[in-house]
Amino acid sequence: SVTVAVHAWLGCAIDRRLCPRTPVVESGEHDVMLSRYLARAGRHALVRPSTRWAARAAAASAALATAATASCDRTPEQKAQPTTLAAHWRWLAEESKPDYVPPDTSWPEVAERSKSEDEPTLRRALAECGDVTDCKCHQVGTQLALCLLGGVLSPDATDCPEDAPRKAEGVALLQGLSARGCADAACGLGLCFENGIGVAADGEMAVEYYTIAAEHGHKQGQHALGVAYYLGEGTPANAAVAVEWFERAATQSHPDSMFLLGECLLEGKGLKADTDDAYRWLMAAGELGHVGARERLRRDVLGIQNAKVRLQMRYSQHSVDPTAPNQG
Repeated sequence: SVTVAVHAWLGCAIDRRLCPRTPVVESGEHDVMLSRYLARAGRHALVRPSTRWAARAAAASAALATAATASCDRTPEQKAQPTTLAAHWRWLAEESKPDYVPPDTSWPEVAERSKSEDEPTLRRALAECGDVTDCKCHQVGTQLALCLLGGVLSPDATDCPEDAPRKAEGVALLQGLSARGCADAACGLGLCFENGIGVAADGEMAVEYYTIAAEHGHKQGQHALGVAYYLGEGTPANAAVAVEWFERAATQSHPDSMFLLGECLLEGKGLKADTDDAYRWLMAAGELGHVGARERLRRDVLGIQNAKVRLQMRYSQHSVDPTAPNQG
């Protein structure tokens, strides 16, 4: 634990000494020395993940990167390297666990999904609640509708003929709830029309319901509407409008929107390119477990082309710091 703290402290000390107080020092030399010490702190934290210093070292790395990048004249990739390197070690420890599975970003969220065996309970709860016109009944009504529709409204959802009556009931319930201002129900209907679940696929209807949900502040509705505008599905393509909805969903911690907003900022689609801001959004998405964001940062910032291979080489010096010949 002391080793972790010492290396994190040395990284901070080097950064404060070399940048910006001594501008004659090459930024490349600064990055090598800074990354080397933070990598050592990360490596020791990985070996002893239970120590309280592991968390402190990671926090110190993040704080250091924020302070350093504000004043140093470096490329966006160089600025992002210390933070990304520290995050890479945390992610590596997480991804190396045998039971690790990337987070499921489909809607509804895992904790809110109902299974088929929950149907009798949900029907009783809705009956006891009263009329679906009552706002307090919206949640249980939506849960019952999604249960009838199969739980997850994804393109991979099965569509068996014998399920048609249940799905028709689920869609009707969602329509009634959406008409009464239920954002969850509107988002659910959007997914039904997008993926042809219980209804014929209709992109324009999907956008109509996504818009209702999005305007009520529903983050999944905002994300889905952004995707529709970005791809031009059910509405004319408009990258600027897409980015507006991605940003609204991203501020509510929607990992897919965080990732897409970062990609748009990198490529200058729908708004002015801003690499620094792009990496910040990608980092936020990566911290939530977004696979694409982690891969993009590892590739662009650390030069790691194949993270799966790196998982098998987690103690290799190249996966710690490609610029440092000796990790000590």
